[in-house]
Amino acid sequence: LVTDIAVFPATLSAGRSCRVDFAVGALAHESRLASIAALHAAGAACFDMFLGGGPDWLLTTDRTLQRRLFQAVGALGGVIGLYADDTAAPAALGTGGAPAAIQAMHHPAIGAGALLAAAAMASGTGCRLHVRQTSSALMAAAVDALRRFAPDILVTAEVTPHHLLLTIRDFERSGV
Repeated sequence: LVTDIAVFPATLSAGRSCRVDFAVGALAHESRLASIAALHAAGAACFDMFLGGGPDWLLTTDRTLQRRLFQAVGALGGVIGLYADDTAAPAALGTGGAPAAIQAMHHPAIGAGALLAAAAMASGTGCRLHVRQTSSALMAAAVDALRRFAPDILVTAEVTPHHLLLTIRDFERSGV
């Protein structure tokens, strides 16, 4: 994930000696709104938008700004890689490092709700959505529902291996 147009060419150049297929993405954020076209022209494969679960400087929580970013990326025929999360909901659900508290703070409805709200902002912009790190059956169902009932929103999804293989019991056993 590249956050600055100045380092994008060097990142692509470094990757040319790589032995695996890869793509370089850029950040979809207020601080990068003016450079989206330049990043796309430079070869950004997608623009990642973080809705929650990270440091404040990385998040895009303002709905008007989300809409503007979807419009800018959609105008180029681009893709937003969406990290569907929420910062406020987990904080309200509980605190603490115990596995049960952490599980409660990451209720499947949080990601699904964040996805559906973001999809509403993307609607009609022509922007494609790629849901990053799908981690629950509810999120997968939300992706399926968008495909069936909101055909103007072009959506795909991915899952990472730890979301498929590890459970809360694994976390309880390992403590990490």
